[in-house]
Amino acid sequence: MTPTGTAGATAHAETALVETVWGGRIVASAFVVLATGLSWVFVATAMIGQ
Repeated sequence: MTPTGTAGATAHAETALVETVWGGRIVASAFVVLATGLSWVFVATAMIGQ
């Protein structure tokens, strides 16, 4: 394997890692937004119920 091939493989691995990290952040953000929305719906329902 040539040095350029190794560098290319390393760059590809780093790119995959970055994509995984950002994917995790997007999933976490979506989960927080969903949880916040559900809590607001719950509060609104409780207030309307009173």
